[in-house]
Amino acid sequence: MMFGRATSMAVLSVNRAAGPVACTSRIANHVIRPGNPPCHLLRRANSGVSGYTEAPKNDKIPHRVVRLVDPETSKLLAPAPLEEVLVAFDHKKFFLQLVSEHPEPIVKLIDKNEARKKRLAERKQALLNKREEKEIQLTWKIANGDLLHKLKKVRQELEKGNRVDLVYAPKKGQVLPSPEEKDDIVRDTLRILEDIGREWKPREQAPRMTVVYLEKKKEI
Repeated sequence: MMFGRATSMAVLSVNRAAGPVACTSRIANHVIRPGNPPCHLLRRANSGVSGYTEAPKNDKIPHRVVRLVDPETSKLLAPAPLEEVLVAFDHKKFFLQLVSEHPEPIVKLIDKNEARKKRLAERKQALLNKREEKEIQLTWKIANGDLLHKLKKVRQELEKGNRVDLVYAPKKGQVLPSPEEKDDIVRDTLRILEDIGREWKPREQAPRMTVVYLEKKKEI
């Protein structure tokens, strides 16, 4: 039997006044008491729905009668009044979301913790997608003033969250430093940047060139 809005609200009011509310549809099959966990069919909400942050939720769903996706079987339950569905689960742990309107309104329970984790993961991935890799070239015999200017650029890129490839190579006509001297030059450069940058993968070394891969240090 399908309830009209007035009838459904009256039934809910009487049931609340009387105490425990008995579930009257396949949404649940046992008594719900205020503060109790949701009915057993509603305990394990499936949060794998795209766009849940934009779709109407809970009492903002613009339909009086809806069909709930069973969290255990992913099958549609029988049509039920929205008001009845809303009192059948723990609002501290879940929210109800409209996932489809055609050919009929379909709703799904979303676990709040899982939804929060998904939002954070999406934001983190968006930041990673925006991150760029910049290349800054240094010569082995670079003058001190030029070095400080280059390292200022390195800092700016690291502050933006970008990775920086420091490429050390000789200028044409320059005498190539010894392996020990090259190690000292790289070590001195990294010491200047140690407050903000760290090597995120092993450096590459060739007879004439060294590449150091830097990224911003993670905040503790």
